[in-house]
Amino acid sequence: MACEIQHNVKINRQTILDTLYVYPPGVIGEYPETKTNGRVGHLFEMESGIEWHNPANSFAYSLGEPKGSQVGSKSGGRGALTCALLVDSQGSLVPIRESHATCCKACSRNGLAATSTPHESVTQQHVQSQLVSQEFGPSVLLLQKTHSFWVAMVKAGCGAPPDPYNSESGVVLPAGKRVWKEKWDEQCHAACHGHVPQDTCQGQLILDYDHEGKVFIHCEFYAKDGARDHLLHYGPASGLYDLDYLQALFNNDQDEISTIEAEAREHGFHPSASQCAVVMNHTSVRIMCPRDHIGPDGNLELSPMITIPCRSQFRIYQPLEEHRQACPKILVVCTGAHTHPMPLPAKTPSSIRSKIFQLLYDMDYDLPDMSPRHFLRHPTVTQFLVTQLPNITNPSLSDLHISLANCDHLRSYIQNAKASAFPFGTSWKGR
Repeated sequence: MACEIQHNVKINRQTILDTLYVYPPGVIGEYPETKTNGRVGHLFEMESGIEWHNPANSFAYSLGEPKGSQVGSKSGGRGALTCALLVDSQGSLVPIRESHATCCKACSRNGLAATSTPHESVTQQHVQSQLVSQEFGPSVLLLQKTHSFWVAMVKAGCGAPPDPYNSESGVVLPAGKRVWKEKWDEQCHAACHGHVPQDTCQGQLILDYDHEGKVFIHCEFYAKDGARDHLLHYGPASGLYDLDYLQALFNNDQDEISTIEAEAREHGFHPSASQCAVVMNHTSVRIMCPRDHIGPDGNLELSPMITIPCRSQFRIYQPLEEHRQACPKILVVCTGAHTHPMPLPAKTPSSIRSKIFQLLYDMDYDLPDMSPRHFLRHPTVTQFLVTQLPNITNPSLSDLHISLANCDHLRSYIQNAKASAFPFGTSWKGR
């Protein structure tokens, strides 16, 4: 990606770069190279006349604490912060802002060996190999979908308003299950940052069969001739789930669960794995790992995210706003190896995100009813991808950037675009 590579480059009185990579406008560098005992610089040339995007915001790595910034004199001269690589067309130094940050967060169930293995650079092959390692065959995908469905049901519960006449559960929980329920409630409360969730029915969910032999899930307080506002879900009868595995999960039949999972383990399915590879941005508000974990007792649990002591540091040098037109460049200096697993690129780069929003605004009358699935198939998006990625046959949004494979990202962008285009909503009043 770099159009030029230099060595032993001095940027100020104290700092000499071992290597400097120079990138042309439009390049996105998500894994900037660093060095254990040295400094690597990345000089990004910005496109003039467009919105200023800090390339560091597109890094897959975090920009977390400890961090800070400093600004010298804005008029230049004595007291101004400068960098030898940030000059105007006349070769004069421009006043700059210098900021620094470190990274990052990981799941507490992340293996110590994985977190202590340093890396200085990441190639596209590394990213692709990690993504391929997460792909499974049809049988494993069925078990994965079944397990995810069970997790969703456990997390959501009945969802009905609490019924004062049915407050006492008729299902007798074993002592171990009662302890888990108390621990689970504490973990969910912590994940909500102290926010008190809406009070809902605490009835137990039961997997059962009706008189026609169809499998369904219902709250213990559901009654066909009485309390019908409690959960009744015929989703398991759709044929999308492994019923033997689902029944074992609902019945907490550890012997059957172990038998089913043992057969699929050699194909990569292991929901109760002791290690987790989730690494998140330090600035993420999540305090619990987004991945579902199973404890040694076979029960669902939430694992807290912990801060990893990573010694890698980013220093970002950019012209002050009034000098950006004269010097459209940003320098990022990386030092120290990353002592944590390689994070997958979860953030959509600012420049690509801007293009996605422009596509949404260009859809005009299609925007009010837009959904992620509709967006992926829209002719405007198809034509855009063909233009942007001419060397790929039938390109998809994930080819543009892997983070766009996450429909939650697309849903968020669509909702933001709707809110901007229709501030009063899409009803008669909004139109």
